[in-house]
Amino acid sequence: MTQGYSPQPPQRIASSSGKVALYLALGSLLCWFLSPIALVFGFIVQKEARRATGSPNANAHAAIIVGGMGSVLLVGALVVGIVSKRSAPKLVESPEISVDRAPASASAVQTDAERREEQARTDDALKAARQLFADRAQINTSFQTIDDDLSKRQLSGARKTLDELFERFVGIDPAYLVPADNADPAARDALAATSGMLTRFRQAKTNVESNEFAVFNAAFDLLENSQNSHVNQAQIFSSVGSRFGLSGKEVESIYDRNSAEVARREAAKADAQAQALLAQCGPKPKVFELNGSLMGAKEFVQRTANDPDSIEVTNCSDPAVKAGSCWSVVCDVRGKNAFNAKVLRQMVFTVRGGDVVGARPL
Repeated sequence: MTQGYSPQPPQRIASSSGKVALYLALGSLLCWFLSPIALVFGFIVQKEARRATGSPNANAHAAIIVGGMGSVLLVGALVVGIVSKRSAPKLVESPEISVDRAPASASAVQTDAERREEQARTDDALKAARQLFADRAQINTSFQTIDDDLSKRQLSGARKTLDELFERFVGIDPAYLVPADNADPAARDALAATSGMLTRFRQAKTNVESNEFAVFNAAFDLLENSQNSHVNQAQIFSSVGSRFGLSGKEVESIYDRNSAEVARREAAKADAQAQALLAQCGPKPKVFELNGSLMGAKEFVQRTANDPDSIEVTNCSDPAVKAGSCWSVVCDVRGKNAFNAKVLRQMVFTVRGGDVVGARPL
């Protein structure tokens, strides 16, 4: 008998196909879209198994059951998704409206509140303007009094009158002194007159403060003058006050009100002096972190030491700038004396332009 290819039995083919169908069914548990494939493939395998063996295939039967359940769930999910999408309300009615925009009602409420607040400010400004307009003769007299006092160098009287006017004008905003289109003639006259008086008040305030600043400058210059270091401060204030129609106490009060300017000037002066000293004395000397020695200090001491090789310079302080000596550094200096005994002393080194130029015992 001639040997050749022998076809596989139908039972083995049906069994293999049934396993494939079962694997597809099991896979559909993770991905529902495989369920219809498992279902169809299960029916095909089952049909082939019945025709080949006359009995159903268990794996194909299981694939039909699992694939059928998965297909039902898949179709149900698709139907629910389609229905939900069609029945969902539209968030955007037109492309010009943004879903992030605040509701129109909230915006309208906020606008109404702002409008009421704006109207209240306008009414208050008009009320104040009417009162100032009624007192305009007295107010104009006060302005003239300030001008007269300043021309006579009577700064104290000018300041007193200005403080009285300050209470009348402190709360007035010029933005609310513009009359509305429907304002009556009386309101227009009151607002216009008040706007002019407010401008004049601000000019008077500038004039008084300018004169007071002149007082401050005069006091500051005398206090900073080294020739007046022995003069009592109260005497200096009294001397300045006599030139401006003020008492010593009033000059002191003006000086104290400008304390921020005093601090600024003193800081600027100190900074200028430090910069000038740095330019004269050179960069900051280097102190080594390893042993705290000062660059050039050991060589400077060795020049006059009894035993140059025994000199050690350690524990040097942070260099500081001092007027008259430039950079100053305090260090520990060890070395042998004439009796060959090692001694320790602290010395102050002076450094200028990067070189040690002097040293003295502390």
